[in-house]
Amino acid sequence: MRAFLALLAALTLVAADAPQRGFEDVTARAGVAVPHHNRQFENPYAAIMAGYTALGAAVAVGDYDGDGWEDIFVTDSAADGKNHLYHNNGNFTFTDVAAKAGVAEPPTPSGSTTTTTAGPTSSWCALVTASSSTTLATAASRT
Repeated sequence: MRAFLALLAALTLVAADAPQRGFEDVTARAGVAVPHHNRQFENPYAAIMAGYTALGAAVAVGDYDGDGWEDIFVTDSAADGKNHLYHNNGNFTFTDVAAKAGVAEPPTPSGSTTTTTAGPTSSWCALVTASSSTTLATAASRT
């Protein structure tokens, strides 16, 4: 019985020193901690419509400025919300340059879909944001 208790105590000590598994939230430290906001509606269908704006939350990743680091574009669905274009600083931090790049304003009050595209031999990175069937904002940069 003593051997069993000694073994149990040893295993408990080993388990206490084991590294914890999981993810550490570094969004604030990286400069990308702005949450997505759903649009608020004042009508009988408000709950349903708010759900649809949640579906408008979108993100695209691409090197928009050609510096070799992947940048991040994030949409927001709130009526007064702003989109975010996070420039990768190359040191695990990002700077929001959406206003400077002209892509901060959301294309519609109901949310948007976004995508980046670049061909395998292309030196261009295109960012397209759209809602419904109308393309509302397009930005492209040579990389």
